[in-house]
Amino acid sequence: MKVIGLTGGIASGKTTVAGLFRQTNIPVICADEIARALTEPGTASLEKIVQHFGAAILSADGSLDRIKLAKTVFTNPDERKILESLLHPAVRKTLQIQIETEKAKGTAFLVLDIPLLFESNLDVLCDETICVYVDEETQIERHTNRSGHTRAHTQDRMRAQMPLTQKLSLATHVLHNQDTLTDLQAQFEKLVVKLGIKTNNSPA
Repeated sequence: MKVIGLTGGIASGKTTVAGLFRQTNIPVICADEIARALTEPGTASLEKIVQHFGAAILSADGSLDRIKLAKTVFTNPDERKILESLLHPAVRKTLQIQIETEKAKGTAFLVLDIPLLFESNLDVLCDETICVYVDEETQIERHTNRSGHTRAHTQDRMRAQMPLTQKLSLATHVLHNQDTLTDLQAQFEKLVVKLGIKTNNSPA
Protein backbone atom coordinates (compact mmCIF):
# COMPACT_ATOMS: atom_id res chain seq x y z
CA MET A 1 0.00 0.00 0.00
CA LYS A 2 1.24 3.47 -0.90
CA VAL A 3 0.55 6.15 1.71
CA ILE A 4 0.39 9.71 0.39
CA GLY A 5 0.59 12.66 2.76
CA LEU A 6 -1.46 15.71 1.78
CA THR A 7 -0.75 19.07 3.37
CA GLY A 8 -1.04 22.79 2.78
CA GLY A 9 -1.88 25.91 4.72
CA ILE A 10 -4.92 27.94 5.68
CA ALA A 11 -7.11 28.51 2.60
CA SER A 12 -4.59 26.85 0.30
CA GLY A 13 -7.13 24.39 -1.11
CA LYS A 14 -5.98 21.24 0.67
CA THR A 15 -9.54 20.27 1.56
CA THR A 16 -10.55 20.66 -2.09
CA VAL A 17 -7.75 18.31 -3.17
CA ALA A 18 -8.77 15.80 -0.47
CA GLY A 19 -12.25 15.91 -1.99
CA LEU A 20 -10.82 15.21 -5.45
CA PHE A 21 -9.06 12.12 -4.08
CA ARG A 22 -12.35 10.93 -2.57
CA GLN A 23 -14.07 11.44 -5.93
CA THR A 24 -11.36 9.20 -7.41
CA ASN A 25 -12.35 6.52 -4.88
CA ILE A 26 -9.14 6.89 -2.89
CA PRO A 27 -9.75 6.69 0.88
CA VAL A 28 -8.71 9.78 2.83
CA ILE A 29 -7.92 9.85 6.54
CA CYS A 30 -8.31 13.37 7.91
CA ALA A 31 -6.28 14.36 10.96
CA ASP A 32 -8.64 17.22 11.80
CA GLU A 33 -11.59 14.81 11.87
CA ILE A 34 -9.64 12.52 14.19
CA ALA A 35 -8.82 15.46 16.48
CA ARG A 36 -12.49 16.42 16.62
CA ALA A 37 -13.53 12.88 17.52
CA LEU A 38 -10.86 12.69 20.20
CA THR A 39 -12.15 15.88 21.85
CA GLU A 40 -15.83 15.00 22.02
CA PRO A 41 -17.45 15.31 25.48
CA GLY A 42 -16.39 12.49 27.78
CA THR A 43 -13.09 11.78 26.04
CA ALA A 44 -9.76 11.58 27.84
CA SER A 45 -8.21 14.16 25.52
CA LEU A 46 -10.89 16.74 26.25
CA GLU A 47 -10.47 16.14 29.97
CA LYS A 48 -6.73 16.83 29.68
CA ILE A 49 -7.38 20.01 27.70
CA VAL A 50 -9.89 21.28 30.25
CA GLN A 51 -7.49 20.51 33.10
CA HIS A 52 -4.97 22.87 31.57
CA PHE A 53 -7.05 25.55 29.86
CA GLY A 54 -10.01 25.56 32.24
CA ALA A 55 -13.75 25.07 31.80
CA ALA A 56 -14.00 28.45 30.08
CA ILE A 57 -13.06 26.77 26.78
CA LEU A 58 -16.23 24.64 26.95
CA SER A 59 -19.60 25.51 25.46
CA ALA A 60 -22.76 25.40 27.55
CA ASP A 61 -23.41 21.81 26.44
CA GLY A 62 -19.98 20.65 27.60
CA SER A 63 -18.46 20.45 24.13
CA LEU A 64 -15.17 22.07 23.21
CA ASP A 65 -15.58 25.68 22.09
CA ARG A 66 -12.99 25.64 19.33
CA ILE A 67 -13.27 29.37 18.67
CA LYS A 68 -12.38 30.23 22.27
CA LEU A 69 -9.55 27.73 22.31
CA ALA A 70 -8.22 29.05 19.00
CA LYS A 71 -8.12 32.62 20.34
CA THR A 72 -5.91 31.38 23.16
CA VAL A 73 -3.50 29.13 21.29
CA PHE A 74 -3.02 31.09 18.08
CA THR A 75 -1.91 34.20 19.98
CA ASN A 76 0.30 32.33 22.44
CA PRO A 77 2.88 29.91 21.00
CA ASP A 78 3.60 28.35 24.41
CA GLU A 79 -0.06 27.50 24.95
CA ARG A 80 -0.27 26.11 21.41
CA LYS A 81 2.66 23.81 22.13
CA ILE A 82 0.95 22.59 25.29
CA LEU A 83 -2.25 21.86 23.36
CA GLU A 84 -0.27 19.93 20.76
CA SER A 85 1.47 17.91 23.48
CA LEU A 86 -1.93 16.98 24.93
CA LEU A 87 -3.59 16.04 21.65
CA HIS A 88 -1.04 15.06 19.00
CA PRO A 89 0.11 11.73 20.52
CA ALA A 90 -3.48 10.46 20.49
CA VAL A 91 -3.99 11.70 16.92
CA ARG A 92 -0.81 9.95 15.79
CA LYS A 93 -1.84 6.69 17.45
CA THR A 94 -5.27 6.81 15.82
CA LEU A 95 -3.72 7.57 12.44
CA GLN A 96 -1.46 4.54 12.73
CA ILE A 97 -4.39 2.30 13.67
CA GLN A 98 -6.44 3.53 10.71
CA ILE A 99 -3.50 3.07 8.33
CA GLU A 100 -3.10 -0.54 9.47
CA THR A 101 -6.84 -1.09 9.02
CA GLU A 102 -6.68 0.11 5.42
CA LYS A 103 -3.60 -2.01 4.78
CA ALA A 104 -5.38 -5.10 6.10
CA LYS A 105 -8.27 -4.37 3.73
CA GLY A 106 -5.91 -4.48 0.77
CA THR A 107 -6.15 -0.79 -0.03
CA ALA A 108 -3.68 0.17 -2.76
CA PHE A 109 -3.49 3.92 -2.17
CA LEU A 110 -4.27 5.89 0.97
CA VAL A 111 -4.20 9.66 1.51
CA LEU A 112 -3.46 11.23 4.89
CA ASP A 113 -4.93 14.75 5.05
CA ILE A 114 -2.74 16.41 7.70
CA PRO A 115 -2.33 20.20 8.03
CA LEU A 116 0.74 19.84 10.28
CA LEU A 117 2.25 16.97 8.31
CA PHE A 118 5.83 18.24 8.41
CA GLU A 119 5.56 20.18 11.67
CA SER A 120 4.53 17.01 13.52
CA ASN A 121 6.96 14.75 11.64
CA LEU A 122 4.03 12.68 10.41
CA ASP A 123 5.55 12.59 6.94
CA VAL A 124 7.51 9.56 8.21
CA LEU A 125 4.25 7.63 7.84
CA CYS A 126 4.10 8.48 4.14
CA ASP A 127 5.74 7.16 0.99
CA GLU A 128 5.20 10.44 -0.87
CA THR A 129 3.85 13.87 0.05
CA ILE A 130 1.82 16.59 -1.66
CA CYS A 131 1.75 20.28 -0.78
CA VAL A 132 -1.11 22.46 -2.02
CA TYR A 133 0.49 25.86 -2.49
CA VAL A 134 -0.71 29.46 -2.76
CA ASP A 135 1.14 32.68 -1.97
CA GLU A 136 0.75 34.27 1.45
CA GLU A 137 -1.39 37.19 0.33
CA THR A 138 -3.83 34.85 -1.40
CA GLN A 139 -4.07 32.79 1.78
CA ILE A 140 -4.92 35.86 3.83
CA GLU A 141 -7.46 37.16 1.33
CA ARG A 142 -9.23 33.82 0.91
CA HIS A 143 -9.34 33.04 4.61
CA THR A 144 -10.60 36.46 5.72
CA ASN A 145 -13.27 36.46 3.02
CA ARG A 146 -14.36 32.92 3.87
CA SER A 147 -14.24 33.01 7.66
CA GLY A 148 -14.97 36.61 8.50
CA HIS A 149 -11.87 36.70 10.74
CA THR A 150 -9.64 39.74 10.79
CA ARG A 151 -6.41 39.88 8.85
CA ALA A 152 -4.49 39.87 12.15
CA HIS A 153 -6.23 36.69 13.35
CA THR A 154 -5.55 35.00 10.02
CA GLN A 155 -1.88 35.92 10.25
CA ASP A 156 -1.72 34.55 13.81
CA ARG A 157 -3.06 31.23 12.56
CA MET A 158 -0.64 31.20 9.65
CA ARG A 159 2.31 31.79 11.98
CA ALA A 160 1.27 28.67 13.91
CA GLN A 161 2.10 26.62 10.81
CA MET A 162 5.25 26.12 8.80
CA PRO A 163 5.37 28.63 5.90
CA LEU A 164 4.04 27.17 2.67
CA THR A 165 7.29 28.06 0.93
CA GLN A 166 9.08 25.70 3.30
CA LYS A 167 6.49 22.95 2.91
CA LEU A 168 6.82 23.30 -0.85
CA SER A 169 10.54 22.53 -0.60
CA LEU A 170 9.90 19.44 1.54
CA ALA A 171 7.05 17.89 -0.47
CA THR A 172 7.47 15.24 -3.14
CA HIS A 173 4.80 16.89 -5.30
CA VAL A 174 3.27 20.38 -5.43
CA LEU A 175 -0.15 21.51 -6.64
CA HIS A 176 -0.37 25.25 -7.31
CA ASN A 177 -3.77 26.70 -6.47
CA GLN A 178 -3.33 30.32 -7.50
CA ASP A 179 -5.83 30.20 -10.33
CA THR A 180 -9.15 28.49 -11.02
CA LEU A 181 -10.60 25.23 -9.76
CA THR A 182 -10.41 23.96 -13.34
CA ASP A 183 -6.66 24.58 -13.33
CA LEU A 184 -6.27 22.77 -10.00
CA GLN A 185 -8.28 19.82 -11.27
CA ALA A 186 -6.08 19.60 -14.37
CA GLN A 187 -2.94 19.49 -12.20
CA PHE A 188 -4.57 16.88 -9.98
CA GLU A 189 -5.43 14.63 -12.91
CA LYS A 190 -1.82 14.74 -14.12
CA LEU A 191 -0.60 13.94 -10.61
CA VAL A 192 -2.94 10.95 -10.31
CA VAL A 193 -1.41 9.51 -13.47
CA LYS A 194 2.10 10.20 -12.19
CA LEU A 195 1.34 8.44 -8.91
CA GLY A 196 -0.02 5.43 -10.78
CA ILE A 197 -3.37 5.61 -9.02
CA LYS A 198 -6.13 3.43 -10.38
CA THR A 199 -9.58 4.90 -9.91
CA ASN A 200 -11.01 1.61 -8.65
CA ASN A 201 -8.30 1.58 -5.94
CA SER A 202 -7.67 -2.09 -6.57
CA PRO A 203 -5.19 -3.81 -4.23
CA ALA A 204 -1.54 -3.62 -5.24
